[in-house]
Amino acid sequence: MKLYSNLSKIKLLKKYSTKFLAIAFLGIHIPLIGLIIFLTFNEGVLSPTLILIFTLIFTLGATAITLFILNKLLEPIKLARNTLKAYLESQELPTLPINFTDEIGELLKDLQFSIEVFDNLIDSKQQTIAILSHDLRNPCSGIIMLIDLLKQEEIASEREILMANIKSLAEQQLALMESTLSNLRNESKTQGKLEKVDLNLKKIIIDIIANQKVVLDNKNIDLFFDCSTDLVIRGNETAFRQIFINLINNAIKFSETNGKIWINATKSKTEINIDIIDEGLGFKEEEKEALFKPFTEYSRLGTKGESSQGMGLFISRRFVNKHSGRLIAKSGGLNKGATFSIQLPLI
Repeated sequence: MKLYSNLSKIKLLKKYSTKFLAIAFLGIHIPLIGLIIFLTFNEGVLSPTLILIFTLIFTLGATAITLFILNKLLEPIKLARNTLKAYLESQELPTLPINFTDEIGELLKDLQFSIEVFDNLIDSKQQTIAILSHDLRNPCSGIIMLIDLLKQEEIASEREILMANIKSLAEQQLALMESTLSNLRNESKTQGKLEKVDLNLKKIIIDIIANQKVVLDNKNIDLFFDCSTDLVIRGNETAFRQIFINLINNAIKFSETNGKIWINATKSKTEINIDIIDEGLGFKEEEKEALFKPFTEYSRLGTKGESSQGMGLFISRRFVNKHSGRLIAKSGGLNKGATFSIQLPLI
């Protein structure tokens, strides 16, 4: 990889094919040029036979050196092959170099992304099976038990209580199923290409804040939106609505009653920055990346017991990434609030 890395720093060799041709050209012509120069300044010194022998030696030597160097240049392709083989055999996640911009650099970048997506799909499938086998089965067991009690109960008031409990458990199960299926549908959207149009993110955020009024009033939370300009960008409206719904819902969910939330948005010549800030539960520094994993173990209940499937931040980051942006989490620690920052390039 060292040879490939060094050649990539040369502006004239931006393409991988150019690197290959440059080495082949030098390997073939340098010994011939050297031989011509030698003969020019040493005319009549060597016999035709010796000239032929030296020519063959120089050619064979140059060919061997050229093949050796070209083999070194194939190292990133070998790395890609070995990485894919290692993942298929042992599910070992790679850390491929993704900073190169030529054809091989794009190949390494796409391979890294594809393996991560595939691994996330496997992990999501396993977590979904766990939810279906545990969380969805428990309410069914409770309903069956309550029905058995209902058959034995003769007092009307007690029967009403049992029926209310059955209805409550059924509603909980339905809500869990809808939440799980919704998360899986949203995750599947992050796998494909998004159709993009011109959007004003400011209008989308204002619309979502208006739709969250009941939830905000329920916890008596004040939400302040500071944005002095339109946030026009080319993107997918469904994706951005899901991003802001997830992040604003999280801020509300993990804020205490009578808390405050701020959404600060700015636009420069090169990018849009949107910060969603709360004073809520916060998190430890070492947990910030784990929060973005699907079905993360760091998922927790809100300050009023609001449930979470641990998919919202994972889906939000995937959608932001599909717009060449970044979603970053910051917190001063537990119970010190959190900030989720979206950075979107204007391309």
